[in-house]
Amino acid sequence: MTKPDQWPPHKDLFASTLQIDKTQFSRCLEPSFQCAERAVRAHSVQNARVLEQLVRNGHVIGLKRSVGYDQGPIIEFGLVGRNQATTFTGLCTLHDGQIFAPIEKNELNLADPEHCFLLAYRAAFRALHATMEGYLKIQRAYIDRAERGLESKDSPSPASLLTFQRMMISWQTFNYKSLLDAAYAERDFAAMTHDVINFDAELATIAACALFTTDHFHQRNDVLRIHLNVLPIQPTRTVVLFSYLQADASHARASLNRILRSQGSYQRYELSRLILDSCENFVLSPDYFHTWSEKKKRAVQTYFVRTILKSDLHYESSDLYLF
Repeated sequence: MTKPDQWPPHKDLFASTLQIDKTQFSRCLEPSFQCAERAVRAHSVQNARVLEQLVRNGHVIGLKRSVGYDQGPIIEFGLVGRNQATTFTGLCTLHDGQIFAPIEKNELNLADPEHCFLLAYRAAFRALHATMEGYLKIQRAYIDRAERGLESKDSPSPASLLTFQRMMISWQTFNYKSLLDAAYAERDFAAMTHDVINFDAELATIAACALFTTDHFHQRNDVLRIHLNVLPIQPTRTVVLFSYLQADASHARASLNRILRSQGSYQRYELSRLILDSCENFVLSPDYFHTWSEKKKRAVQTYFVRTILKSDLHYESSDLYLF
C-alpha cells in the first residue's frame, strides 16, 4: 500500500484540503465578544418545539457536503441527526441560555417585538459564525498552498484575493451583527421590523433560519441583509418571519415583493425558490422528502448547487416546491 508521504503531490494536496475542510471555528460570539467559555453546538432552529414537528426516528433531512477526488465538492440531501441539525459552535451554554430564554422558555409569540427580534438575532449569530469559519478555512488553504510553492506570498493571486474577499465578508457581517448587539443591549427591539406569513398545511415540511444578502446597497455602503425564519410550530401550521433593520425595511420589502404580495400556493412557490436560491441552513421532514420523485430530488439539488455562487430567481420549475 502506498504511504501518504509517497503520494504524488496533487494527492497530498487533496488530502491536506480534506483535512482543512474539517476545520471548525468555535467561539462564543456574545454581544461583548469577551466570553472565553467553550462554545457548544447551539441550535439555530429550536430543537424542542420546531424540529420536533419534522423529525422522524431521530433525524431530519439536511444538506450534506463531501469532497470527492474526481468529482470535487459534492452537495446532496441526506439524513442528519436531530442533535446536529442546524447547530453551530458560536455560543457557550450560558449565553445561549441567557440571550434566547424568552423564546425558549415561553410560547412563541410573533406579536411580541422581543420574540421576533431574538429569532432574527439568532440568524445573525449563525451567519457570523459561518462567515468566520469560511474565512478560516480559505485562509488555511491559501497558506497551505503558499507553503507548497503553489501560491506567491508576496504578490496578488486569485487565491489571495479570494482570501481577502472572505475576510471582508466576515468583517462586514461582524459590523452588521454589532448593530443588533447594540439594539439588544438597549432592549431596542423596535430597531427591527418584521413581516409574518401564516399558512396551514397538511404536513410540516421545512424549517429554516438564515441571514442572506441581496444585490441592493444602502446608505451604509453595505449589502442589504434580510433575516428569514421558517417555523413549523404545529403539525399543520407553519409561520414565516422576514426581519430587517427599520432603515432597510423599504428596500427589503421591495426585494421580497413577489412573496409578500402573493398568497396561497404561488406564495409558497416563491418562498421555496428564495430558500433554495439564498439559504443553506434549512432542514426537511423525512416523511415529506421521501414522497419526492427522483426527478424532483434532482431538480431541487441541481438548482441549489447552481445558485451557490450566482443567484437565479428567474428560473421556474414546479419541482422546486418545498411546502
